[in-house]
Amino acid sequence: MRRSRKVAVLITVLVVVFLVNAAFCQAQGGPPSGADAVELLEKKVETANRQINEAIERAKARAEKKVDDPDEIEKIIEWLKDYTQRIADKTIEFAEKRAVIVDCKHETVIIGGEEVTIDPMRVAGY
Repeated sequence: MRRSRKVAVLITVLVVVFLVNAAFCQAQGGPPSGADAVELLEKKVETANRQINEAIERAKARAEKKVDDPDEIEKIIEWLKDYTQRIADKTIEFAEKRAVIVDCKHETVIIGGEEVTIDPMRVAGY
C-alpha cells in the first residue's frame, strides 16, 4: 500500500508540474509586428470584407422574397447592420492589438428598395 501511494503522489506531482509549465508557456517571438502585422491584417480585412459581401447578398436574396412586407425588410436590414458591425468590431479590435489602423469606408447598398450604409474596411497603416 505504501508503494502505491508513493507512486500516486509522484504521478500527481509530475502531472501538476507539466500542467503548470504548459500554462505559463509563451510563444516565441510574440505576435507579428511591422510589415508582418500589416500583411496579416490585410488578410484578416479581406476575409472580413468577403463575409460582409456575402451577408449583403444573403440580405438582398431574403429581401426579394419579402418585398411586400416592410416589417420583414426592416428586420433583414437590422440583421445586416448588426452582423456587419460585429465583423467590423472584431477586425478593428484585432488590428488595434497589433497597432495597425483599419479604416471603414461607407458604402450604400439597396436592400428591399431601401438604402443601407455598410462599412467595408481597408488597412490604413501602422
